Amino acid sequence: MQEKVVVLALYEALNARDVDTVHKILAGDLEWWFHGPPTHQFLMSLLTGASSDDYFRFEFDPLSVTTFGSIVIVEGCDNSRSTSWVHAWTVVDGIITQVREYLNTSLTVARLGNSTPSTPSDYNPSPSSSAAEVTTLHCPSVWESSSSNRVGKSVPGVSKTKKIWEEIREKHNKVLWHKVVWFPLHIPKASVITWMAILDRLPTRAKLSQMGIPTDGLCIFCNEEIETRDHLFADCNFAKTLWKSILQLTQLQMSWEVRLDWPCREWKAKSLISTVMKPAWNTYIYLIWKERNRRIFQNRTRDVDQLLKNIKKFVRIQLIGRNINRLDDVNASLCNYWGID
Repeated sequence: MQEKVVVLALYEALNARDVDTVHKILAGDLEWWFHGPPTHQFLMSLLTGASSDDYFRFEFDPLSVTTFGSIVIVEGCDNSRSTSWVHAWTVVDGIITQVREYLNTSLTVARLGNSTPSTPSDYNPSPSSSAAEVTTLHCPSVWESSSSNRVGKSVPGVSKTKKIWEEIREKHNKVLWHKVVWFPLHIPKASVITWMAILDRLPTRAKLSQMGIPTDGLCIFCNEEIETRDHLFADCNFAKTLWKSILQLTQLQMSWEVRLDWPCREWKAKSLISTVMKPAWNTYIYLIWKERNRRIFQNRTRDVDQLLKNIKKFVRIQLIGRNINRLDDVNASLCNYWGID
């Protein structure tokens, strides 16, 4: 562990401002890389004798030391715990020949290879980056800094993305319908439109009229009723016909709230009917909205049979390669109806 002893001796000399010892430990042609805010080049300022009061008062407080052969990775922060740092030192025959310095950066050592280190001009990460890579000596170990748990939350580049999100997001109770919109086989574009429809955020003609945008307000499919969310997806004869075709039912009438409550209660299990109906329901809403826009902006139309064909296609694609128990009569019937091979 000679390398570790050498590096720790350097920190003691730096903090004591022992110039002679520092010169004995460092190679005359020391290679140095810096990653971090330009105003935080404390190590280089100490090594070059900068006279700034801030630089002079700064002390390196090592919190962890990890050795990989000739590479010594040291993590720490200043005495006030406001600035984090990681140093990767290369020690050869008791002399430090190279250092990579990372200030206010969460560092991950992804691999350690035998390749020749890149030159400073080749290695120039953005100061706002939150991770970096050290590649000097072959070693199967992977190392990750933990400074985010040791310094203040105000330090840039240290807090994990998840932690930042948890701090800034407005928290509410989970809604009942989230699992019928966001599920393993969901189709992103369909789920987004379904999500907006549930929240009543789609720009229907009724919404546009409320916003003061000139429109006749009538449904593009029936041209009889005001185009609200409930009418467009539940009450319009076009939507009813398509939904009845999906369910193979007749005379099915329900409000938007009832139609939303039903899948929330019935599609919780991992049965095939649940697996089929979740993407079918999302695609049904997505295609109605797409067909509505197609008729308004492109003056092109498709009938219910064409939309139903597309819904079946979406569902079949999502179920490709899945093991299905076709010995079950219900599953066999579903596979036959949806054309699932």
